[in-house]
Amino acid sequence: MKGKKIWFLVVGFVLSFSIVSANTTPDGWIDDFQVAVEKAQSENKNILINFTGSDWCKWCKNLWSEVFSKEKFKEYAEENLVLLYLDFPRYNKISSKLEKQNDFLFNTFPVRGYPTVFLLEPNLNLLLITGYKSGGPSNYVKHLEEDRIEKTLTKKNGKTPQQQLEEFRLDVVGKVNAFFKMELK
Repeated sequence: MKGKKIWFLVVGFVLSFSIVSANTTPDGWIDDFQVAVEKAQSENKNILINFTGSDWCKWCKNLWSEVFSKEKFKEYAEENLVLLYLDFPRYNKISSKLEKQNDFLFNTFPVRGYPTVFLLEPNLNLLLITGYKSGGPSNYVKHLEEDRIEKTLTKKNGKTPQQQLEEFRLDVVGKVNAFFKMELK
């Protein structure tokens, strides 16, 4: 009986340590919004934000294995993007600071599910909202290069797509400035 208790304690300790210490931010990606925005602005690159459930979401895992992990995408991203990784794991733990940031950004951007991917200009102009797309890295890069959200918007409440996008940008910038104590314009 005593041996079983010790065994359960050891297993529990090992499992809790592995869950708490899990680092879920992949190489080449940033998990800090402020750092990503500053880098995008200094390098004049677009920001790709990946809202993911890395340890439970099937389509997130597919997007990762079919696109983001591939060399063709990595080469494109290195030249053109700042990659922001916002994870919402169920089993792995992230720091409370990241959890607070990610929850704020989840509520700031119109996340439709997982994965939701946003492509933004360095000033946070919204270029595209997307998610999983089959066809591998070449197709995904083409999608990022050619498809734009303004093509999918229609006039709404008397506002043109461009007016709607600027309103969205100003709303996001206002919330981000307040939360992160930034001074984006």
